[in-house]
Amino acid sequence: MVRITWRSRRSPVLIILVVFGAVILFGVWLAGALHDADGEGGRQSEPEYGLVTPLAAQTAEQPADSETLVPSGIFGSDTGASGASVAFAGDTEALVEPEASIEAEISSVDTDNCCEPQVAHAAAESPDGNYRIETYGTNRNVTAGGLFPAEGIRLLNIAAERTEWSMPGYYTQSFLWSPDSRYVSVSYMARIWGGTIVVDTSDFSEIGLPGLDEIRKRWDGTTTVNEYRADPYTEAAEWLDDTRLSVKVKWSGSDSIDYSGTYVYDVSTRELTELKANEPIQY
Repeated sequence: MVRITWRSRRSPVLIILVVFGAVILFGVWLAGALHDADGEGGRQSEPEYGLVTPLAAQTAEQPADSETLVPSGIFGSDTGASGASVAFAGDTEALVEPEASIEAEISSVDTDNCCEPQVAHAAAESPDGNYRIETYGTNRNVTAGGLFPAEGIRLLNIAAERTEWSMPGYYTQSFLWSPDSRYVSVSYMARIWGGTIVVDTSDFSEIGLPGLDEIRKRWDGTTTVNEYRADPYTEAAEWLDDTRLSVKVKWSGSDSIDYSGTYVYDVSTRELTELKANEPIQY
């Protein structure tokens, strides 16, 4: 045992100061411990992501069934009558701008997954009310441009509640019904190309549109194709009558030239007519 001998007459004062300091330190430590215990057991901690984003702030109080729309297609937002737009979604759907003549899925915002890739859903009912074409599901195996592809596209017989036709989904898709409800055009876009087909509801067969080689043969003037990235796109613009469909087309040529134009395709005769080429654009 160690024996300490205080040699100064001030030793009692020093002892008191040491004890007083120790009591103060213990009190500070105890207060901090009680504060931590209260924070863990008494209330929820702050969210990991802190501040709410402007989009989340705008949509956090919206009802889950709020209707939202967005224009579709790579050529712009001029979709014809009886067409469908795209509604962007996370696991559900997200807020977008409305467009009057277009029907789309009822959608809402999942603010917890606002930074996840979205899926672009679209739907359109035939003018006679017998059919509905729509996208469904989400393909989470691939993503591009902040989007997941839809799982698929299906044509439903509304009264029978039966799927009459289907195909895989893409990053974006849009639909246009002919005035007599017999045909519906399906335009779809992958990462570096896009196409259009027409479905005939009389037998649910698919009608393919002319390919790029045939379009170039009918083009007014010489055209080229970029052998590395042609990026060809076709998109239905509008039905001119029950059988004639106006189609937009564009692709990339060599020497940084982009070609674009429109043509009319008669689905009853399978003929391309009235091709109109725009002035080439060089970048």
